Amino acid sequence: MNSDELPLRFPFSRRGDEVPVECDWLRRNRPVARVITLAGDEAWLVTSHELCHQVLTDPRFSLYATADDGVPQQYARAFPPDAVSNMANITSAGLRDEVMKSLSPRKNEELTHFLRATAEALIDKAMAGGSPVDLWAGYASPLSMRLMTEILGLRDADETALAARCDVAMGTSAHTPAEAARNWEELRAVMATALRPDRRRAPDCCPASRRSARTGRKTS
Repeated sequence: MNSDELPLRFPFSRRGDEVPVECDWLRRNRPVARVITLAGDEAWLVTSHELCHQVLTDPRFSLYATADDGVPQQYARAFPPDAVSNMANITSAGLRDEVMKSLSPRKNEELTHFLRATAEALIDKAMAGGSPVDLWAGYASPLSMRLMTEILGLRDADETALAARCDVAMGTSAHTPAEAARNWEELRAVMATALRPDRRRAPDCCPASRRSARTGRKTS
């Protein structure tokens, strides 16, 4: 690889279990490099630990800043700009604090039995179906979804629909702006259904966060 080949297409690989060889070359020769993102935008990529730390601690590169007009995008926006900018309001309303209470050491201990029982049930179901086993579809994805819905008190959420929308919203695959916008509307619909009063059962976790989500008031 030489400097004439830049800008490169980023990401370099879809493999999540290994560091692309391009990163090693860039760290040694071009720690700040021009790249073309999945969205077709030109951006700067940093590859050294020191530069990554500097970028991740600089508010100019915060998630909120990605909602600004004209900011290069790595891929089509998974969330509309107003939803990204509204995250500050979510924090000020106390929703983040309520969710963090559900992630405290005490709550983690309470979730241990639930998580172990859920994992064992998923493994038993997968083994009963015989080999080969799809560990992502039959274990990893439903386990993470059930833990998330348990923490947020959304036990009645459609886990399959929620997982499919979250994969698009939280992933880094190439989607068109229209596909990303449609996924966002579908994700909102799934969450709205899960939050409907007639679908809720009494939760063990995070009840205050759902109350404040409905009322917009910070809980004490």
